[in-house]
Amino acid sequence: MIIPWMITGGADKFNLELTHQKGDIQSGEIVLPEGTYEFNIHKGDAFNILDGNNIMGYNKTINDSTRGKLTCNPRYKSKTKLVATGGTYSFEFNTKTNALSVKRTGDIPQVYLSGVNLSVSQMLNLPLKPISGTSLYTTSVYLPNNFSYQFKLVSNGVKLGATRITSMHPYEADRTVTLSADGRRNIDVSTQGGFVTFIFDQATNE
Repeated sequence: MIIPWMITGGADKFNLELTHQKGDIQSGEIVLPEGTYEFNIHKGDAFNILDGNNIMGYNKTINDSTRGKLTCNPRYKSKTKLVATGGTYSFEFNTKTNALSVKRTGDIPQVYLSGVNLSVSQMLNLPLKPISGTSLYTTSVYLPNNFSYQFKLVSNGVKLGATRITSMHPYEADRTVTLSADGRRNIDVSTQGGFVTFIFDQATNE
């Protein structure tokens, strides 16, 4: 099991757990509205991001994407400032060299989850990618054990929610919920730890 790294933004709740691993690279992707975000890189999962240890900083302002990589340093607590025009952003961190790269990989996606991790009040904005030749969109993400999440789904700029209180669990693989623009409720998800796959059918809003 990997020891995840996190992008931690403090008061603005811009936290992203880097749970995709390829060699020494850990990465994650998030949807960010237009705005300015400040962050550090932090070793450890969401259970211990608030302990103040293992924080690396790099005092720099970047516009949408780094030019090259930032070599973060554990001696510094200073934050990196990201001035975002809005869209999908990818963060890649080399755990051996402490090099961090940020890339704006596209506009605000057509479909994405918009939510919050209730356990640590962190933003959970996950892009869903289309499955070619279908009306389906999907994403997989690692969600830690015993954490609670609430989210809606944004499709073509319209936020879709549930019409009543809805709780879903990752082990309910065949469970579907129909969402609508007049659905005021968030969907609640409680995790048991592991990768969770979300599949959305844009044709039926399920």
